[in-house]
Amino acid sequence: MWDRVILKENGKAAFQANYGNSVLAVLLLIASTGIGGPLGPLFAIFVLYPLQVGVKRFFLMNSYYPADLNEITFGFHNEYGNTVLTMFLTNLFLGLWTLLFFPIGIVKAQSYRLVPYILAENPGIGATEAITLSRQMMDGHKWDAFVFDLSFIGWYLLNLLTLGILGILYVYPYHYAADAELYRAIRAAFTTGNPSADNPY
Repeated sequence: MWDRVILKENGKAAFQANYGNSVLAVLLLIASTGIGGPLGPLFAIFVLYPLQVGVKRFFLMNSYYPADLNEITFGFHNEYGNTVLTMFLTNLFLGLWTLLFFPIGIVKAQSYRLVPYILAENPGIGATEAITLSRQMMDGHKWDAFVFDLSFIGWYLLNLLTLGILGILYVYPYHYAADAELYRAIRAAFTTGNPSADNPY
């Protein structure tokens, strides 16, 4: 079983080793998220979704070595259509579950949380397969992953006191980096326990 403290320490080290690019990656995502207007939903589907996958890709690669900022464009250059479709369906299903019953939506958010990472490593994987794989990988990890996210709440409270400045300069890239470490740990546990021929890893 993975250790939350160790994953956060590893994430912090990876983020600090490539501080400038890590902050820029998060800043670009936040700036893009703020773009609204009448084209907001279309912008989210066709731009934000692949950008989210690219940012996950950046922090995942950064967990191995200082990654190039160009990694954030990964979702636009690798199976773009499939990335958009998979992310759209993931968010659609999540939205429907949340509308049905909010607590179920929280559980499903944990079940689907690995989809962007799966796309970041396997951009050609089918939408249904990616969603199913995320659910399988998160089996037995959902509560611990939820607690993992809650462990950052102190940082987010401090971020409020700085009007969001601390979030951009430290909290968000730190959380993203630690989350990449969490994905790696869950993937390792899954591949060890499921050494099948059709395993995409």
